[in-house]
Amino acid sequence: MKNSERKYVLMTSKHASVEHPLFWGSRTKDNETRSFGGYTNDPNEAELYSMDDITQKFGPSETLLGYSAEDLGTHILDYSFSDWIFKAKSNDVFITLLSEAMALK
Repeated sequence: MKNSERKYVLMTSKHASVEHPLFWGSRTKDNETRSFGGYTNDPNEAELYSMDDITQKFGPSETLLGYSAEDLGTHILDYSFSDWIFKAKSNDVFITLLSEAMALK
């Protein structure tokens, strides 16, 4: 049950500035297919993902589960302020809890 709890948001670094993060998707209901398209600047409107949703979409990521991320042009990184500011790749995606994302608004 722990990996299926919808409590994460994804932040794009490709289309956002350091001061104005953008979050993935549009919020869906639990029984609907997760939204992985589009962006919003309001984390309350962004899609909420479970760890299962994320790994199903992107595969295992070394920063999340200790596995290498094969065939991914995108790296999924745990959000930290310093990593966000000094991101190495413009297409990195950051994962954070909704509660932490609210502090970025």
